[in-house]
Amino acid sequence: MSKAIQICQNSGIHKDLIEHIICVHIAHERSSYLFTVFRSMNSVWEQCSNAIKTKDLSVDDNVFILTALHGLVTDLTPTSNGLKEGSAQRDWLKKVSFYRPVVETILTLTLPDGLQPNCKPLSTQTKSMWDKIVVMKLFLENVCSDETENKINITFSMTLWKLLGNEVNMKEIGTFNKVETFLKQCNKKACSDCQGSQVKCDLCEADFTSVPLSLPCSKMHAVCETCFREMKANKDTSCPKCHEDLGKEWKAIKDIKKKIGNEKLEKYQQRCNTFFIEILTQLCFKDNFPPSREVVEKLLGYVAYISKAGQIFTKSLNLFETGLDPNPIFRSLLLQLLLRTSDESYILGYLKRHLEQIKSAGSTSPIDVVGMYLLIINCWEDIMLQQFQKDDRLNFDKVYKATEKIRVIHNAQKSSEIEFTDQLYCVASTRACLKIAARCLFKITKSKCDVHEISNKDNDIIKAARTLCEETESKWPKIYLVKLICRRYGVEVYKYLSNCMEDSLSWVAFGDSFTTNQLVVADNYIVCGKSYIGLREAITRVVIGDNVLNMQTIIQCLFDNKEHYETYLCLAIHREIAGALLCSLEPLSSQNLKTLTESIQQNSLINKSNKDLIMNLTKNDLQPDFLVLAPGSDLLHQSVQCLMTHLKIVMSNMDQGSQIAGPFIALMTGDKIITSMFLPTMPEDTLEEIRDVLLATTNNENLLVYVCPNGHRYTIGNCGRPWVKAKCPECKAEIGGQLHKPVKGNDLYTGQDSTQKGHILQKADKGGSPRPERDLIPMHCSAIKLILHMAMFLGPVDQIKDIIHPNVGEFEISVFLMDHIHANLEELQTILKCSVDDVVLLMHCVINEIMLHKENKTDAYNRLQTKTARKQWENAFSASILNGVFSNRDQHLKTFSNVIASDERLGADPLKRLMYEVDNTEHATEIPNYVLEMRSAWCYRYPITLENIRVQLDTATPNNRHKTLKHFLKEDYILKALRCLPNILRLCRILLQRFHKRLDKREAKQLTVKSMKDEMFAGQHTIHLIDEFANAWDITRKNLGHYACRTTFGFVRVPNEFSCSPIHDGTPLAVFLPATDGPGLCSYVMTHFLCHKQNEMMNVYIDSERHSEMQKIAPMDITAAHLISYDEDNDLVPLVLANCHYAFEVGVGTQIEYDLVGLERQVMDRFLFSKSLIDLQKIPMVDLMIYRTELTNKAVLEKIAQIIPQANLSSAIKTQICDELRYLPDVCTSLQNLDIAISFLQITGGDSDKSLKTFMEESLQMGSTLPTACKSCELQHTQALWLLLSFQKSKIQIDSGQTNEETFETLPKELLCDIPEDIGKKFLTYVRVLSSEKMLNMLEKLHEFLILHLAVRESTDDEDYVNNTEYSLFDGLDALIEDEFLLASFPKEVMFKHSVNAWVMAYEELKVKTTRK
Repeated sequence: MSKAIQICQNSGIHKDLIEHIICVHIAHERSSYLFTVFRSMNSVWEQCSNAIKTKDLSVDDNVFILTALHGLVTDLTPTSNGLKEGSAQRDWLKKVSFYRPVVETILTLTLPDGLQPNCKPLSTQTKSMWDKIVVMKLFLENVCSDETENKINITFSMTLWKLLGNEVNMKEIGTFNKVETFLKQCNKKACSDCQGSQVKCDLCEADFTSVPLSLPCSKMHAVCETCFREMKANKDTSCPKCHEDLGKEWKAIKDIKKKIGNEKLEKYQQRCNTFFIEILTQLCFKDNFPPSREVVEKLLGYVAYISKAGQIFTKSLNLFETGLDPNPIFRSLLLQLLLRTSDESYILGYLKRHLEQIKSAGSTSPIDVVGMYLLIINCWEDIMLQQFQKDDRLNFDKVYKATEKIRVIHNAQKSSEIEFTDQLYCVASTRACLKIAARCLFKITKSKCDVHEISNKDNDIIKAARTLCEETESKWPKIYLVKLICRRYGVEVYKYLSNCMEDSLSWVAFGDSFTTNQLVVADNYIVCGKSYIGLREAITRVVIGDNVLNMQTIIQCLFDNKEHYETYLCLAIHREIAGALLCSLEPLSSQNLKTLTESIQQNSLINKSNKDLIMNLTKNDLQPDFLVLAPGSDLLHQSVQCLMTHLKIVMSNMDQGSQIAGPFIALMTGDKIITSMFLPTMPEDTLEEIRDVLLATTNNENLLVYVCPNGHRYTIGNCGRPWVKAKCPECKAEIGGQLHKPVKGNDLYTGQDSTQKGHILQKADKGGSPRPERDLIPMHCSAIKLILHMAMFLGPVDQIKDIIHPNVGEFEISVFLMDHIHANLEELQTILKCSVDDVVLLMHCVINEIMLHKENKTDAYNRLQTKTARKQWENAFSASILNGVFSNRDQHLKTFSNVIASDERLGADPLKRLMYEVDNTEHATEIPNYVLEMRSAWCYRYPITLENIRVQLDTATPNNRHKTLKHFLKEDYILKALRCLPNILRLCRILLQRFHKRLDKREAKQLTVKSMKDEMFAGQHTIHLIDEFANAWDITRKNLGHYACRTTFGFVRVPNEFSCSPIHDGTPLAVFLPATDGPGLCSYVMTHFLCHKQNEMMNVYIDSERHSEMQKIAPMDITAAHLISYDEDNDLVPLVLANCHYAFEVGVGTQIEYDLVGLERQVMDRFLFSKSLIDLQKIPMVDLMIYRTELTNKAVLEKIAQIIPQANLSSAIKTQICDELRYLPDVCTSLQNLDIAISFLQITGGDSDKSLKTFMEESLQMGSTLPTACKSCELQHTQALWLLLSFQKSKIQIDSGQTNEETFETLPKELLCDIPEDIGKKFLTYVRVLSSEKMLNMLEKLHEFLILHLAVRESTDDEDYVNNTEYSLFDGLDALIEDEFLLASFPKEVMFKHSVNAWVMAYEELKVKTTRK
């Protein structure tokens, strides 16, 4: 109020009440931020109001916030004995965790008016106090939380609190030194407790600061780690104390007597180092701002150690003199932190100095120096790409900046003024920029858009990349771009760009010799190894006329070595004989082919089935016809042909009882067992998931789940036993029961038999996020699905068609399965971030791994007859086959790609040698001065993806570790859509405000996304909000068809007709308007599904962190702060890269180390901490759309009839009104206006004889609302007029050719069934007997029955729910029609489900009869 008075006084206003009120609103607007912040503080700290009572808050509004915040933070000050015991420490940490979201939110927000000078001291004090609390929190969590039996007890926690003092800033050297001093003192005491206070190093005589290393002398003299490394570096072979000879290859040993003490010390130091790293990442480098130079210099001292003898060692980033490296190692952790926060010049200086230190550490070879250069380039490139992702304009500017810098460096290569660190930066920035350009070029190729349709942003980036490649004398940038396009997106993309007629794209081609005219796909069979290659070469020589003896010798040798010689022979013949048809070579000699085939037919080592297969291979006559090779086919088509041929040949040579390959073999042979198999990767709804949905959406403790005779689930509440019969919403089978006895075929759901067997996926849908199943990670799921679809494609059509649900026509099966195969390849491309060529090569590796897999003789063939068996098989296949291939993905691709590129047979060309870097034979003999021309600096690097972490978690960690991280990464494909939820709700809210009760369903289907964008339905943010909805929809839609969402009317799912289509310009508006039926299910179910996934993830987090309390929020109150909200490219991938540390060890090379502990901790801290559970018990969970045609219903009219007695209109007035309203727009306008009047009348009432037209035009100020013929209508005629206008509207809609569904849009589809021919004849006979007047009367009453009685929707879960579609329509009309003779001959076989078609048939007869008159 004081703010309002001040505004009034300043504006000279004293008396005008309205202006005073306006000032109050302005004051509230200005102060609402303060009120919101204060309310959040008061919610966690009840003393907040009392704490600021004595303060003078009139000087500055910000003082109000800062005073309260300072009091809140001060309230966390522990007492002198408050942190001694473990329980007290946990209580304090719990309190900090409770306060933390509020404190950090306020500290990170920018105050509206900025900070005045008088506020800054208080702000500094508050931030300093909070930093002190964070340091203490991290210390207790990381160092004091050890609950093992053998641990070092920490009894001096408060010492750290006191030592830190009142001015805490970890970016400054003062605070940093205090923490360092404290930890070193703690370490000294820990060493003393574990080793004894008198123990010293026998070489340097200093106290031990780590576990002593005993020398292998007779007295086991001990040295510290520094002295040990120094002795090894100097090649000392005698004990420094007793001078006993240790031998040339001596190793240090650890004293077994002190094993327990040593282990305690090692674990303690490990926890201290974890605390130290947390301090660095959370405080020293927080807010993307580096610490002071003094702190950085201190940190640099931790990665290099100078011994007392002056020798330099590298070591891991830690406080203690531990972890010294036997060889110099350059680690990326500190570099990554500096790259994210520091200015360019400082980083360059740091790199120069650090590399010089490593060089001076010993004899470092040129190869090792080059390796360190590449590591730095990789780090720098990763950071730049992260920066580019956040700012599109930055991409363009950075490309031009790189262009200029590379020119300067190239022109000054021979100048000593150009530092090698500048060159490293140049290469890294160029590579990063070209990656952005390659992505833009691929986008154009994929969309096949015209050059003139390219966005300005993409066009600018492509132009800048062209300038970079063409106006620089160096050839390497363009070579690198070609590699990027071919390796990441595929040779076909490069081929398209090279052959493009537009100069703006064709410039990508790198010389004529590298323009691909490849006719034959590369020989991917070489994954089988040297045995296959040798056999292939022998066959080639036979074909050109050589003797068969060499081939026979090789076959015999392979047989003796127990190799898969028959498989290799079939593959080699397919490649060399059938493959020769793909290129324009001369026909193979028939005589030589005959010699080859006769030799094979006579070979006793080859079984008959393979001999027959080989004959078909030589004739290029494989089945199905798709496998027949034909000239002119594109490379992708050939790749899929060869992949399927490889699978066919391998499976034909495997034991049908194979545990791993058995299911695929059964599909390919058409084994009758496949009809009862739960096929791998097919979706299922588990009992646990159903129970979760039920518990989350209802308070009915006795709610039980039943299944109909066809396996569809439904629920029964109250006592949980059936009382009435109904129809299954899915298949219309009879469900429920009577007197607590279920109908035959209806059973209590047990969770064992409900999941459908066979192939239950709809038509292939490219796009969207790959949907993993059960324990499978997305990559493994897509790989198994690809093999499954190929096996089905190769199987007999008659048997395969029987296991595909829903049914697919016999002649459509091949197309259906091939579409799935291509969709699976595209999924793997997306997941692995590599070209389709590399995906196909990896799948050849998988098939080869299946062939080589050795099974235990005790393994029983898994027939996949239960869901449990399927899950076990999926896990076994992933562990034994897929993990081995995909965990070594990069190595497999590098090895086999080089072999393919070097292959002199069909498919080898200069482009492949370039892209696979076969000619990269550079060997450094001296340290290079010009990094720009260093071939290895421009090598292609496989991107680090989330799949790398998923595979690491899946293969290298026990099941009980990293549960939160595992679940988070498994569900990432859905969780990433949660960030769109606030905008989805916002869009729905805006559209509801605009169209609620103002639109009918037909109009909602006619209006499209294009209309929404053109007319900006949601204001200036319309396009952005639609894009957010579309993004979330694309991610989730494949899951929504299987997700059971509970509504007021029972469980619903999104129909396949909606879930199979992405959002596009033609998508109807109805999709965005939440509803529990029709297109509106899309927005409603998607919202419910995303909230469910949030709760699922949060429950895993709560369980792992043992949280007992968690905030619950209503769906309509959701904000981004409540959600697991992140962008995969900008938030999650950088987090993965930050915990993916490169390490280059001299003599070993570059290695990648994943910090899974750190990654899980940061995921929980950044994405899960302080997030909320979403309350899904309320139904409906969000506001629903009410269409105009649903506005007035039976309940509303009954309410009006109670207030205002209703009467009928005379026939004459009805006729006048209908004659005046002959056009649909006029009828709709009149009906809409009447709906508005009815909404008021049900509240206000009125005199029954008052003119309805006067009430609307004068009382409601609606203007001209009704036709002139309605002037005699009174309030008592409201219902009759509404029924008449609705009747007239339906007639006009039918006359204009609208469908029955559009005309009766409020009715469920179950009431639109066709009338059987025999019943239809009876009904027409009845209608034709009626006079025009009686027929019109019957039509009006039937119409009233339809729109008022049958339109009432009921919940299928209600105890008294009855499916009335099979009721006789006669019974329904009998209660409405008083004339008993009118229904005398009405056929009772006409049911409720026929009512709409009956009305239309009768109306058509009325028109005929009227015309005749």
